[in-house]
Amino acid sequence: MKKGDHLFLVDGSGYLFRAYHALAPLTNAAGEPTHAVYGTITMLERMLRQRRPRRLAVAMDAPCPSFRTAVYAAYTVSYTHLTLPTISSV
Repeated sequence: MKKGDHLFLVDGSGYLFRAYHALAPLTNAAGEPTHAVYGTITMLERMLRQRRPRRLAVAMDAPCPSFRTAVYAAYTVSYTHLTLPTISSV
């Protein structure tokens, strides 16, 4: 493969979760939380600038239970879901 001829797969839900907990709360003029979205976009932009992938795919967790829970019941035991205000900003 040539340099930059890569497909990057991004865990979008993981980026949102990380940004939500890493940044101080930011809101828009209407008072809606924006820090998770801002942080996610900032991380994606930085990765794109530094790595310059040719292709990019971002996957998000589904809002309903997935097959993982059926296969492994303890899958979500230690997972802390994003709060409702964060979901509204996405």
